[in-house]
Amino acid sequence: QANNGPQLANVPSHRLGHTSAIYGDKLVVYGGHVIDGSISDELWTLNLQSLKWTNHGSQSANNNV
Repeated sequence: QANNGPQLANVPSHRLGHTSAIYGDKLVVYGGHVIDGSISDELWTLNLQSLKWTNHGSQSANNNV
């Protein structure tokens, strides 16, 4: 089997209506409508050097990043 680049195991689910921005060497993705119809309040970052996703979890008013 051919190697098609890094394997991304921990990735955000498909979504639309999210907010995203580049901050330094990271892509930051927040919220959105998830494919199952729910609304996400998760914060994800993608390290653009290593292509590793990190889930920072729910960002409701009681949580800190």
